[in-house]
Amino acid sequence: MKSKMVSALILGLLIFANGFSQKSMVKLQIGYGLALTNSLASVSTQVAASSTTYTGVYGSYGSGLQLEGGYIRPLNAHLSVELDASYLFGKPINASYTSQNNYQHQSNSSRFYEISPMLRVNLGGSKVKPYAALGPVFGFGNLTLDNTSNNGGTANGSEVQRKYSGSLAIGAKSAIGAELTQGRFIFYAQMTMIAMSYAPGKSEYTKYTLNGVDQLGMMTISQKQVVYKSSFTSTTNSPDPNQPSESLKFYVPFSSIGLNVGVMLKF
Repeated sequence: MKSKMVSALILGLLIFANGFSQKSMVKLQIGYGLALTNSLASVSTQVAASSTTYTGVYGSYGSGLQLEGGYIRPLNAHLSVELDASYLFGKPINASYTSQNNYQHQSNSSRFYEISPMLRVNLGGSKVKPYAALGPVFGFGNLTLDNTSNNGGTANGSEVQRKYSGSLAIGAKSAIGAELTQGRFIFYAQMTMIAMSYAPGKSEYTKYTLNGVDQLGMMTISQKQVVYKSSFTSTTNSPDPNQPSESLKFYVPFSSIGLNVGVMLKF
């Protein structure tokens, strides 16, 4: 009995050692993601003499150009662990308000970091090797809302910018692709899907001009800053001007599906 246990232990250690004797890899990839599911992100409004037209603007803040680097450690011939880190240049989501004497343009965009520990499975093949990967994704960064208006002329316009940040987004990430080995280099293409939403923890005006005059210096903290909570209590007392205002937490979509190409280097 003992000899069988010793043999099994030795065999396990040999398999473990063989797995980690595999060469590790680093990777660099670039890709572009589109909305995995569309959500109502904003509304464009056009006011005429006797009617008003509302047009939905749909999309996901996870859409856009994505740069990614990663580290891959083989456990055996078919299974690897992978750690990815990426940066998203979100595609702007634009909306407008138009009337006879007024025009407003709103642009929302994201800049987001994402970290993904994943389990990677090689699916066989000789020259071209398909693979799949799955794991959680954690995101943090900010959303920026820019609003400009022109009320009958540039001298009567305003420029407003608000940044939303704080909190951590948690979702799921999967990838399926194929790789081609050329010496120490491995070239690959993959389809990546991310299912995630984001709830900012706070926001703040970072720019506010009216008719060319900066308004930020005249605003209180409660007017400039907002914290978002699952619940809060409103009272009849005047809010403390030196504390941020409170509002209900809301979620914005960050899901995407994209095509990526990249290269891995064995070392």
